[in-house]
Amino acid sequence: MDEKALDGELALIEAIMFGVVQVKLIPSNKRLKLFIPSDRKYEVGKIYSISNDHQYLM
Repeated sequence: MDEKALDGELALIEAIMFGVVQVKLIPSNKRLKLFIPSDRKYEVGKIYSISNDHQYLM
């Protein structure tokens, strides 16, 4: 997947399990699995930004 194509995307959390989230990118509707930091709390159904390397929620 071309990472530059993801610039400007937001991530809608669809599922959380064991430090990994499945997100649906807005507006492209692509799905990714991302790592989440253990020191922050995330919620299913909320929208977050993605790190520049597209591996972590911010």
